[in-house]
Amino acid sequence: MEIFQGFINDPILLLMVAAGAFFGILFGTIPGIGNLMAMSLALPLTYSLSPERGILLLIGIYCGGIYGGSLTAILFRIPGSPENAAAMFDGYPMAQRGEADKAIGAAVISSVIGGIASVLLMIFACSFIAKAALKFGPMEYFLLTIFAFCIIATLGGTSQLKGWISILFGLFLAIIGTSQIYGLPRFAFGSNYLLSGVDYVPVLIGVFAVSELIFRMGTSKQMSLKEESEIKHRLQFPNLKELWDLKLTIFMSSILGTFLGALPGIGATFASFTGYAGAKKWSKHPERLGKGVIEGIMAPEAANNASTGGSMIPLITLGIPGSASTAILLSTLMLHGLVPGPSFFFKQIDLVYTIYIGMILANVFIFIIAYFEIGHILKVMYIPFTILGPILMSVCIIGSFALSNRIFDVWIMIFFGMIGYIMKRYNYSIIGLTMGIILGAMLENHFYRMYLLYEDNFLHELFSRPISLSFAIFTIVVFVVVPIKKKLSQKRLANVSEKF
Repeated sequence: MEIFQGFINDPILLLMVAAGAFFGILFGTIPGIGNLMAMSLALPLTYSLSPERGILLLIGIYCGGIYGGSLTAILFRIPGSPENAAAMFDGYPMAQRGEADKAIGAAVISSVIGGIASVLLMIFACSFIAKAALKFGPMEYFLLTIFAFCIIATLGGTSQLKGWISILFGLFLAIIGTSQIYGLPRFAFGSNYLLSGVDYVPVLIGVFAVSELIFRMGTSKQMSLKEESEIKHRLQFPNLKELWDLKLTIFMSSILGTFLGALPGIGATFASFTGYAGAKKWSKHPERLGKGVIEGIMAPEAANNASTGGSMIPLITLGIPGSASTAILLSTLMLHGLVPGPSFFFKQIDLVYTIYIGMILANVFIFIIAYFEIGHILKVMYIPFTILGPILMSVCIIGSFALSNRIFDVWIMIFFGMIGYIMKRYNYSIIGLTMGIILGAMLENHFYRMYLLYEDNFLHELFSRPISLSFAIFTIVVFVVVPIKKKLSQKRLANVSEKF
C-alpha cells in the first residue's frame, strides 16, 4: 500500500491522470491533431504544477491519445493518427456491417490490455537496465546517445541524410547561448535573449503544434455531418471465448509493441503495422483479415498502445526518450530540474513508482471513459477548423509566453512552427530535431568529461570497456549495414516489378 500512498495523500493526482486520458482521447479523435499536439499544449501548464502532477497529466494524454485515433479509423476510415491506420483495415468493414460497437469495444479492450502489459514489462526491464546503467561512465553515455541518434537517422522513416541534418540542426540549437563549460557566448549574435540559449519548450510547441495548424490550414477538409455515425448503444466487448482464442495474438503484439517502442525513433506507427502483419502469421484464418474481424483490430491496437510502456524504458533508465511523446515528458522533468537516469531510481524512487501507477491508471481510465463517453467525445470531430484552429493557436501563444513572460519566446514558437511545417513538407525528422535540442547539452558534457578522462588512451579505454565497445559496434552496424540492406531490398523489389 505504500506505493499508493502518494495518490491517497493527493487525490489531485488521480484527477490529473483522468483529465489527461480524457483530453488525450479527445485530441486523438481529431484527425491530424493527436496526442503530440495535446502534450505540446499541456507542456507549459506543467510548469506551475508539481513534478508528479505534471508528469501524470502528460502520461494520461500520451496513453489516451494513442488509443483515441482508432475511433475515427473504425467509424470513418480516417485514422486520427498514423499509428491507428492499421485498425481501419478491419474496423471500417465491421462498422459498415453495423458492428461499430463491437469494433470499438475490441479496440478499447486490446488497447487497455496492451498498455497495462507494457507497463508490467517496463517495470521488470527498468529495474534490470537501471542496475546495469550504474556501470555507465561518460564514454558509455556519449556512445549510447550517438547510437540513439543513429537509429533515428537510419530507421526513423526519412532518408538517412535528412535524418542526420535534422539531428545536427537540433544539436546546433542546443549549443546556442553561454557555454556551460567555458562560460563563453556561442552564436548569440549580440542578442541578450540568446545568451541564455534557445528554450526548447517554445521550440517543441512550434514544431509539433503550430506546424500542424499551419499544415491543416491548407489541407483540412471539414467532414460532412451526413457522414456522422454515433454510437447509440453501450460498447460491445469481445467475450471470454474470443479473448481466449486471440490470447497469442494479443500477447505477442504486446511484447512486440513494447520492444519496438523501446527503440528510439521507431514509435507506435511501426509497432502497429508490425502487430497487424504478425496477426496474419499467428492467425488460424489469415485470409479473413482485412474483411472485418476483431483480430485485425486487436493486434495493431495492442501493439501501438504497448509502445507507450516501451518508449518509457530508455527515458527512465537512461534519460533518452524513445519517441517524440516521451521527449516531451523528458522536457517536463527537466523543467522541474529532474534528469532521468540510473540515479533516478535512488533519488526519485517515489516519482518512478508514481509513473508506473499513473500509466496503469491511465489505461483504466481509458476503459472507463470509452465505456461511458465515446458518443460525446466523437462530436468534437464536427467542430469547424475555422473555430478550432484559432483556439488552439491562442493556447500555443499563451503557453509560450507564460513560461518566462517574454514575447521573444512567442516569436521563437512561430519561427519553429514554420520550420516544422517545412520539415514535414519535405520529410525531415522532427523527432531528430527534438532529441538533438533536448539531448545536446548532455551529449556535450559527456564528450567533455570523456575527453578529459581518456585524452591520451581513448582507443585503449574503448576496447577495454565492453559496454562502450558494444555501443560503438552497434552504431557502425546501424550506420553502415542497415542502409546497404535497405538499398539491396529496394533493388530486388525494383527488379521484381520490372518482371511483372
